Amino acid sequence: MKVYLESFGCSASQASAEIMKASVERLGHELLGPEFADQVEVYICNSCTVKYTTEQKILYKIRSMGEKNVEVIVSGCMPEVQLEDILHANPEAHILGVNAISRLGELLSSIEQRKKKGLPGGEHLEFRLPNLLAFSMSRVSVLTLIFISARSRRAAILPVPTAL
Repeated sequence: MKVYLESFGCSASQASAEIMKASVERLGHELLGPEFADQVEVYICNSCTVKYTTEQKILYKIRSMGEKNVEVIVSGCMPEVQLEDILHANPEAHILGVNAISRLGELLSSIEQRKKKGLPGGEHLEFRLPNLLAFSMSRVSVLTLIFISARSRRAAILPVPTAL
């Protein structure tokens, strides 16, 4: 698939983006630059919540890519703080938690399989909620996650703690 990854924010966010880029290429997907953003099949937004203007730019990108029928994956810290804003901008967005970037390949494979089967985004009913332990450790409530899965019918992969 043709993937465009855009990253916003701090050095930790940029480091995560480099890991995700390597993962995308290792899986055999084509990583496109910003000049080819109109040709993408999957847009990965590695987000940040540091500045209001950046948040607004991110929400605009999430919305506009969704309107172009591009699969959108939102990672980084923004989903943990502004999940409802993201889903309002694009109810079909896939959410990848800060500590779950290692699962990007799994999410891309799921998207690719659905595309091969010719399923439109809204008809994909197969999703997995994160481990219930993640709810207590995350700033996202159980009701919000249920809302995500019921409304968007998409993967919601949030951080799962490794130790209590």
